[in-house]
Amino acid sequence: MHLHRRDLLRTLTATGFLGLPGLARSSTPPMKLVVVIADGGWDVTYCMDPKLGEPEIEGPEREEDPRDPDDREAVRTFSGLPIMVNEVKRPQVTQFFEEWGSRTAVINGLWLGTLAHDPCRERILSGSTLGTVPDMSVIAGYAHGQDLPLGSVDMSGLGQGGRYASSVGRVGYRSQLAMLLDSDAVFEPPRGVDWAYPQYRNTDADDVAIREIIRSRAERFRTRRGDGGHNDRLLDDFGISLERAERFAAERGLITEALELGSFPSLMTSTSLAVDFLSVGLCHSVLIDTSMRWDTHTDNFAQHSNYDLTFRGLNNLVTRLDDEGLLDETLVVVLSEMTRTPKFNASGGKDHWPYTSALMLGGGVVGGRVRGGTDGLLASRPVDLATGELSGAGSIIKYDNLAAGVLQMIGVDSEEWLPGIPPFMGATV
Repeated sequence: MHLHRRDLLRTLTATGFLGLPGLARSSTPPMKLVVVIADGGWDVTYCMDPKLGEPEIEGPEREEDPRDPDDREAVRTFSGLPIMVNEVKRPQVTQFFEEWGSRTAVINGLWLGTLAHDPCRERILSGSTLGTVPDMSVIAGYAHGQDLPLGSVDMSGLGQGGRYASSVGRVGYRSQLAMLLDSDAVFEPPRGVDWAYPQYRNTDADDVAIREIIRSRAERFRTRRGDGGHNDRLLDDFGISLERAERFAAERGLITEALELGSFPSLMTSTSLAVDFLSVGLCHSVLIDTSMRWDTHTDNFAQHSNYDLTFRGLNNLVTRLDDEGLLDETLVVVLSEMTRTPKFNASGGKDHWPYTSALMLGGGVVGGRVRGGTDGLLASRPVDLATGELSGAGSIIKYDNLAAGVLQMIGVDSEEWLPGIPPFMGATV
């Protein structure tokens, strides 16, 4: 029998740690969640929603090099999924779907209802326009990560913590988390000085003394202000946060070895680190950005390399999850806040279009099928939200339907977070 590293770690580190109030426990491990966002707006005709031959849509075929007979766009079917491929410009797309197409569901025709990045991003990540609803990864971490050092980790800088921001850890745009955890890290000083940050370092004895002072002050507050109710709950939460911080810091080696202080982590780094976080039980969910420039108003050609690098990173993510025995208990959702216009503009780019596509794979997903669809102008077609099948009597898949469906798939009651929104469950059948 193969013993995965995560199983050994669970055995070694299992504790009777108190959960957050009001959250029920389950004998079945809840589904983990990894959300990957291609921030900026990918062109879905380059991959998930091929429109080769559509008269009103200009796709990647316009950019073929006539001098290279191998540089040709084609629609290839992988385990039932029609995908636009180009073996010269986007070979990693082919490799990913050859390996994981049977586990992957494609959802096309997601409607965003706006053209601006910020509101589109807010909607696709949280299912809401309010700005106060946490994103899907935060909700998953809050609901299921009560026994972990962190509920969720935001490696993108794009997450929405809402009222549960305290349950979220952030890597930082310059990997500042490495500085917080690495006592040997050095920050670049201002120009013209002969010293560097930090100018003072705690000794181990200092750290022990500081922790003791903090804990003793908390107990003095309890003696003076304890009321058997609100104040005591705040102090209990404070104590829990200290213990969680210590448990997180105990795995500092994973983070300091992976992150380069001063640089935003690459997708390969982020995907590997995300699996490490999940496998050792540092968090329950992760939000990742592909860290590529998808907003191609002036040069849509960049979409080729973006897709190639993105699917290289996704292949790393899914392979690592599978190697760790986590794929069947982790839902992976890959999305972007919009797509590009059907036709090129005068600058060789494409502008904003209020629709998009998503990929789902992993636990609970029935792969090898396309759900939803778009017409000859990349606009949403109506579907049965329960099955994802095209249906004239159905409705289009909106951002809130998608978010509600993701929450349902990971064992969270979507009605609590998105009341009155029918969940899209097409990826599960």
